[in-house]
Amino acid sequence: MLREIHLKDRLLDKALPAQTLKENKVYVKSRFVLDYECGGRPCVFSTLTAQSFLLPFPLEDAAYPAARIAASEELTELMRGYFLVPEDMDESAFYLGISNMMKALHRKKKAASYTVLPTLACNARCFYCYEEGLEPVTMSAETIEKTVEYIKKTHDPSQNAVIQWFGGEPLLRADIIEAIMDGLDREGVGFVSIIVTNGSLITPELARRMRERWRLERAQLSFDGSEEDYIRRRRYAKYDETYKKVLNAASLLSEQGVFVTLRCNVDKNNIGDIPRVIEDVKNLVKNRENFVMYFHPLDQALADESVREVQRAVDGSRELLEAAGIGTLPKLVPHTYFRTYRCMCDDPTRSVVILPDGGLCGCIQSTEGFVYGSVHEGVTKPEVLKQFLAAGPVREKCKGCTFLPSCTAFAYCPVVDPLCREKRMKTAMDYLPGMAAQVLERMENAEKAETAGGALASVNPEELDIMARLNTANEHGE
Repeated sequence: MLREIHLKDRLLDKALPAQTLKENKVYVKSRFVLDYECGGRPCVFSTLTAQSFLLPFPLEDAAYPAARIAASEELTELMRGYFLVPEDMDESAFYLGISNMMKALHRKKKAASYTVLPTLACNARCFYCYEEGLEPVTMSAETIEKTVEYIKKTHDPSQNAVIQWFGGEPLLRADIIEAIMDGLDREGVGFVSIIVTNGSLITPELARRMRERWRLERAQLSFDGSEEDYIRRRRYAKYDETYKKVLNAASLLSEQGVFVTLRCNVDKNNIGDIPRVIEDVKNLVKNRENFVMYFHPLDQALADESVREVQRAVDGSRELLEAAGIGTLPKLVPHTYFRTYRCMCDDPTRSVVILPDGGLCGCIQSTEGFVYGSVHEGVTKPEVLKQFLAAGPVREKCKGCTFLPSCTAFAYCPVVDPLCREKRMKTAMDYLPGMAAQVLERMENAEKAETAGGALASVNPEELDIMARLNTANEHGE
């Protein structure tokens, strides 16, 4: 008999009816099915529904006539759960239909978060910056007021608005940030904030103000390799022990109770610096109570032939960080729920990017062609907005991928990772057998207790992957 070892996504279970058997159809294993083993026993996991079963027999890559399915209780259950689908089903189209349905069920009339760019100006000139060549526009006084008005009008009043400060280097215009916050306070808009910054301008006084006045909860500080590499890549107009200042800034913010993430950008030219950077962080970040660090390949590294070498170095950095007593990001686990939203671009009615000129956009890396309006005029290009609201279209190279439901159907995404599939496969194969073993052990213990006359213990597999449900960490480095 089948044993269910992970429940289907709860909302999807309510919204998507069980599949019904069609007598004139031949069925095959869905391409969204992952095969794995637990204790030598065959298991399956659906990346579409998040349901998982322990099987009494392997699920073959074969044709299953309807009559064969009807004659088997186990195959019927797998068919009902979309592990077996008609051989002529367009599974990409089926997934997009489900995704759009789930988006509609989740969609809010009011926004929850805003990414605000006070300026595109920056005190560094990183060679890899995707904003290189853009005019360093800064918010005008009128745009500041219109931004406040827009947030007041569009935010969900039942919760604090989340404001992410981005740039350019947002701390170059701390005055604009505070002007917006003053306006939100004046209008009675509750908010908390987070920031992405190079950290070079943070002083003890600013760190205190960021926590108390800005209501800053999280900060991501961008970094590079060793100090020599950092100087070469950042190309500051004026370098003044900035490498050490940034690490001190991480300590200052952590001490204030701000959760700090230090993101270290790497490619083939600086992966050799990883041990040295970790040692510097260990010595210079004095307060690491609210601090984690991770290494991430640059987009340019993902497009380079050395991508595997860089990824191996990134994978190996976790062990070095742990040995140094430095906090790391939680290990990635497969998405054991239906992933309705991936990042800010998935639904700009929930998450809005406000550019320095007041433009509204779905993604900080979007081109000018993706601006759909402004804080001055509202939505002026509904056809552009619609591109962000709908799932798809699926990129041609992604149409046959098992992991499409846990990746992105947004074909315009500028981030491309040639190792996407194999990294997700490794993550799944590292996680699923252990998850299944824990669930099965609890089931067996509960059955023994019942046999002995005790009360049947409650078994909820979802308790075992709280981390998976919390794993909204940005695969694109956000």
